[in-house]
Amino acid sequence: MELLSTPLVENRFIAPELQILPAVLRVPSSAGRGSPGASPVEARGVLAGLRRLRDTASRLAGAVRADHALVHRQGVKYAGKPDRPEAYSGALVEKVGLQMMAAYRIMRVFSVAKVPLAAKVVSRFIRHAYGADVHWEADLAPGVMIVHGMGMAVTGSARVGSGVVLSHNVTLGLGTHPDTRKSGGPTIEDDVVIGPGATILGPITVGARSKIMPGCLVLRSIPPDSIVEAALPAVKARARGRSTSIT
Repeated sequence: MELLSTPLVENRFIAPELQILPAVLRVPSSAGRGSPGASPVEARGVLAGLRRLRDTASRLAGAVRADHALVHRQGVKYAGKPDRPEAYSGALVEKVGLQMMAAYRIMRVFSVAKVPLAAKVVSRFIRHAYGADVHWEADLAPGVMIVHGMGMAVTGSARVGSGVVLSHNVTLGLGTHPDTRKSGGPTIEDDVVIGPGATILGPITVGARSKIMPGCLVLRSIPPDSIVEAALPAVKARARGRSTSIT
């Protein structure tokens, strides 16, 4: 019985451990039909599938380690933490964003393996446990960091590169481009930092190493090495004698 026949996915934004899953579960179609024994060809196919499964587990662990490594680097750079090895298990217990990324990796395994119900269950878990809505078809490369993560929403058509930092209340959503009128989700290139409350909509690209400051609304593509800032709110003196009650 052939469980999966979907061709391998080739996309740099899909973690390497996910790209081989369609082949992992492929077994000879004659298996399980009452044959007295597996032929040498079938046996080799099963062994090859087991090797792919082992490699998948190894690459999945590699993606999780890449997420952890980015969290550690950011902690050393911005929080003054000592640059010494940190156990993943301890970091997983302490850091909510790392927990969310681990859950996302598991969700994507199910999604690429064409087990949509399991992927949706994990997506709902992320929503209820962390207050974030990450679609099971969203592609986050290995080495992505989530800061806090509450209120984050990521559409299934979003593509996020390595080294990206996503803050709380960030939206990577579907939208229509104001000029081309094409619809889709954003592509975030490598090493982009997105501040709290930023909203990025439509089939646009945020260039590598750019920084989106808090509260920005981005509807058009941003070139690499850019800083996007929202206008500062106006500050005015309050008029004396005016009632401030709300009725």
